[in-house]
Amino acid sequence: MRNRRPASTAFNDIAAGKVLTDIIFLDVDMPEITGMELVDLVKPFAEVIFITGHPQYSLDAFDKDVADFLLKPVAYDRFLKAIQRANVRLLQKHNSFFVKVNSKTQKLNKNEIIYVESKRNSVRFFLRGGAVIETLGTMEEILHSLGLHDFMRVHQSFIINLATIVSMEGNVLTLEEKKEVPIPSQIDQRKMAGSL
Repeated sequence: MRNRRPASTAFNDIAAGKVLTDIIFLDVDMPEITGMELVDLVKPFAEVIFITGHPQYSLDAFDKDVADFLLKPVAYDRFLKAIQRANVRLLQKHNSFFVKVNSKTQKLNKNEIIYVESKRNSVRFFLRGGAVIETLGTMEEILHSLGLHDFMRVHQSFIINLATIVSMEGNVLTLEEKKEVPIPSQIDQRKMAGSL
């Protein structure tokens, strides 16, 4: 493992956003802090897989909703299965996010979003079925939440779901449900063309 360092340093870097990771491997027995204590701190940031020689902690680990618990020595196929399980959980987790709408927090499924439009200090999500949800925030914050794999900022005021592109003519993108979004002429049309 290339990033072996004290648990407290690793946690501080993860919490501060200096280190981005999807899966964290922990042992129960570690210096400074136990894996059972650390899992509660890192769980909001990543999926956790325990690799340990302490079978008596397996129930405690699953009570903490970890992706998997592996006993040393670990067989390669069992290790791959743990990674696959963590990846499935990551996909489920990353398919939605929460936004604040007035006084409540609402869950949005990314695949329901056709496009996002900014208006001054607010952002509006245009969803399949015609619903529109408005929240406070910036386009940078929203793009960070959505990710660059399925979404693209095509204009300073618009982010589109690449899967919803129906056609492109001139400087206008037509999306599902006959939604139209203006695009500048210099936009990377190769990326969008791959979505058509």
